[in-house]
Amino acid sequence: MLSYRLIRFSSLGVLWAMLAACQPESSSPSHYTGYLESQWHYIAAPQAGWLITLNVKEGEQVASEQPLFSLDDQTQKADLAAAQANYRQAQAELANLSTGARTAEIAQLRSERQQALAGKVLAQQEWQRQKQLLQQGLTAQNQLDKAQTEFEQASAQVESLAHKIEVAELAGRPQQLEAAQQAVQAAKARVDAADYQLSQRHITSNVAGQVEEVVYRQGEFVAAAAPVLAISTAQSARVRFYVPQRDLALLSQGQSVQVIMPEGALIKAHINYIASEAEYTPPVIYSAQSRDKLVFLIEASFTASDLGKVTLHPGQPVEVSL
Repeated sequence: MLSYRLIRFSSLGVLWAMLAACQPESSSPSHYTGYLESQWHYIAAPQAGWLITLNVKEGEQVASEQPLFSLDDQTQKADLAAAQANYRQAQAELANLSTGARTAEIAQLRSERQQALAGKVLAQQEWQRQKQLLQQGLTAQNQLDKAQTEFEQASAQVESLAHKIEVAELAGRPQQLEAAQQAVQAAKARVDAADYQLSQRHITSNVAGQVEEVVYRQGEFVAAAAPVLAISTAQSARVRFYVPQRDLALLSQGQSVQVIMPEGALIKAHINYIASEAEYTPPVIYSAQSRDKLVFLIEASFTASDLGKVTLHPGQPVEVSL
């Protein structure tokens, strides 16, 4: 009887084991394998040129606004100097139109008018004298006509100088002043443009992070918009992992997950991307137990407060749990 019971219990155990082996894998959440990744910021100059200075090296930590590299800038400096000279010339022309003639020029015109007035008085006196002489029969008519003409010329000269003085004391016409002001603004815009072009020869970092790769070295020619170096930032760190289709319904945008670091530390992350199409399991999945052929890529990002808890190394394998 005892032997029969042992045989029956042994048979039941084998049967339960066989049934368990035939059951589908549990759909409850489990640990998923993945790895850390950091997006790179490729730093380039908008213009081509020779790489004169390189202020950083691979692996170095850089701060925001820190100088990174410089290109040759002789042409840009010359363009800026020319633009500044044109700007000063435009300002001088505007000032000249705004203030009228110089004081010395106006004084010269007034002196000439005084001389013309004196000449007019003499011409008038001679004309009157010729009239009296003609009445007395002591001169000819042509002498009187000559004296009258000289008087009229002297009067016209006095009037002309008076108009010149009036014009010299006035500023430029409104249209001339407007044109001069527009010329000043255009010259200033050219100065700003030249100054900006010069600044683009000296590149500073707009992010804080680590230099991951240096593409060009000092003395090499850099093409326009070609990345000179790449910087990774802690803020761009994320975790990428793969889940089988059976667990896809358990995940949603914004959902929190736990990232288990190799040393055992836990970091919270939030799902920000769920692939819409399945893909084959990558050949290196960091898990010998993975038997699913089709999986979905999931990406989750870290918060700033959680990033300061541990040091993240892009490419490091991790585990993720819901």
